[in-house]
Amino acid sequence: ATDADKQKVRWWMNQELAAQIKFLSITTAEGLEVSAVRACYSFDGKRLTFRFRTPGSVLTTTLRDRLRAEFAERIVLRALSPGPSTQSGGCGSGGCTTCPSNGLRDRMGAEMPQAGLAPHGAFAMLEQISSH
Repeated sequence: ATDADKQKVRWWMNQELAAQIKFLSITTAEGLEVSAVRACYSFDGKRLTFRFRTPGSVLTTTLRDRLRAEFAERIVLRALSPGPSTQSGGCGSGGCTTCPSNGLRDRMGAEMPQAGLAPHGAFAMLEQISSH
């Protein structure tokens, strides 16, 4: 990449960071509990997408109107599902019904691996299998 390309990437990254900060300040002023915000400009810079996580539902129409007053770009809001900390039992414990790994160990007949080092020779066996 040329120096001009690198400068352009840095400029867009700064724009996205500024948009994230503005988004958080607006949601805080509106009294919304929001976390994990990510702002992404489209390739042509005409669309600004905010991806965010919230424990409850957000009235996106009101939020979008407030953001439109601050940004000239077309605003797209993507509310992500709540994080694993809000699910009963946490991620991987089988406490949630939407996790694709829920019940996977039961169907496969495998046990949860123990923490620590791999058994002696485990990686040598993988090397032998992959070389054939």
